[in-house]
Amino acid sequence: AYEAAYGEPLEYTYDASAFEFPVPENNAGVEYLWRFSQMKMTFIGDGAFGYMDALKSITLPASLTNLTSGIFENCENLKSVSLPSCITYMGERTFYQCGLLESVSLPDRITEIADALFVACRSLKNVSLPANIKRIGSSEFSGCTSLDGITFPQGVTNIGEYAFSGCSALSSVLIPSAVSGIGKNAFEKCPARASVRFLG
Repeated sequence: AYEAAYGEPLEYTYDASAFEFPVPENNAGVEYLWRFSQMKMTFIGDGAFGYMDALKSITLPASLTNLTSGIFENCENLKSVSLPSCITYMGERTFYQCGLLESVSLPDRITEIADALFVACRSLKNVSLPANIKRIGSSEFSGCTSLDGITFPQGVTNIGEYAFSGCSALSSVLIPSAVSGIGKNAFEKCPARASVRFLG
């Protein structure tokens, strides 16, 4: 519908904290995001942006404290996400199958991240984990085939099952001394040459 009305396919980058462009009335996706950006909210509902192929970049409102399940699930062209510093919780499958996402910095106020957060993020190379988390969830980075290395915060005590399964580029893992449990197949199908070091 958009291409027929405007003569070109719709491709856009969102800064959901400050929209300053006209919103085409006949495009529900842009209209929704514009209205979303004008609200002060503390959470976004399950799957809110799921399967939006045109979504390439987004900056979330500064008032957000919670991201519920699957908010960006299967956003295959999403490359960049800016998360506000006040977020304290992220639900399961937040970035599930975001195949072009390369780097994410998770805010330090986060104390818990649910399972399968980055499953099949094939381009993901760098993740900055929050300093206060205690657990790496099940299947957290499963299928992240570009992830090269990971350093855990010192307070992590548990690494869930299949957490790094299929991370075929993984070359270096530093596991802190506080870790008391590593789940089944946590490093399944990782390279045999990968260096895993237990600290302390």
